[in-house]
Amino acid sequence: MINYSEIQFRINSGLITSRKHSTLPLEILNYTQKVQFEKLWDPYTKMCRGLILDENHNIVARPFPKFFNLGETPETSIQNLPNEIPQITEKFDGSLGILYFENDLPSIATRGAFESPQALWATNWIRMEGYTNYDFIKDYTYLFEIICPESKNIVNYDFEGLILIAVISNKNNTELDIIQEAENLGMSYVDHYKFKDLNQAEKYLKEKSGIELEGFVCKYSNGLRVKIKSDDYKRLHKILSGFSETDIWEALSQGKSLGSMIEIVPDEFFQWIKDTEAKFIEAKNKLITEAMGIYFKASTLKSRKDQAIYIISNTKNSPKGFSGLVFAILDNNIKQAEKSVWNILKP
Repeated sequence: MINYSEIQFRINSGLITSRKHSTLPLEILNYTQKVQFEKLWDPYTKMCRGLILDENHNIVARPFPKFFNLGETPETSIQNLPNEIPQITEKFDGSLGILYFENDLPSIATRGAFESPQALWATNWIRMEGYTNYDFIKDYTYLFEIICPESKNIVNYDFEGLILIAVISNKNNTELDIIQEAENLGMSYVDHYKFKDLNQAEKYLKEKSGIELEGFVCKYSNGLRVKIKSDDYKRLHKILSGFSETDIWEALSQGKSLGSMIEIVPDEFFQWIKDTEAKFIEAKNKLITEAMGIYFKASTLKSRKDQAIYIISNTKNSPKGFSGLVFAILDNNIKQAEKSVWNILKP
């Protein structure tokens, strides 16, 4: 049992989503994009990363909690990492698959859904391979990377299937050796790499293209996981997501939330989104401050003609459209002033 009231509080606060299974008395819990974007992490939001519970709130499947990029949080900064060489495995460019059972038949959920396209594909795959509940150790959660066309991979794989990435106890979060378990199952498992330190691992990634390798997962003996993604993979992911500075400008200029945008990019880009948003807001405020300075002086002049002459003469070297911003302020046309300032800032 877990403290479900804490989870329910976060569901009500928009920090965790709960989705019910279509036929079984199960629910799957997942943190929201709001948590990722605003970094509202706590033990419960980290835990709900595809956590599956039954109707009595018992754990049916427990994926590993949310883990972060190297240097993304205080505990993942180089100086705070455990003083040991971690287990380093390949980070596959697919979808997380979480094993649970429908009667005796194995089924696969993805991080936030029982019936996503990737989950349905993986469930069909594991059943076609002939696996049953007797092939898996009871009270352990088997986690896979799903490599299939529905995953929209950037890395070019020459195969489809499930890759075993972890086997975790539902009771105490301890883990089994995945090589041994994969061999028992006759399944593939994540490739293991031996580097003398993380610097060597990062250097190796710089030598690989984004279509060859996404990155590494580094697991320490205390259970801490840290991910490292190659710069070229992140560059390609951003390009293929079709995401740019102009998208942020457009959303801000129309008064829209950036929430829908963060659905299409991995969390590696969230800080870039925040920085870009802050850059636009700062530039907007600077333009308005400059325009207000000219407006205050122009407003002291008696005739419209004199005001216009003053504004035009004092905005000759300003960005295109800046004089229109000042005139909009002079006319108390707030809507037009807002439109003018965003037009000036358009990338």
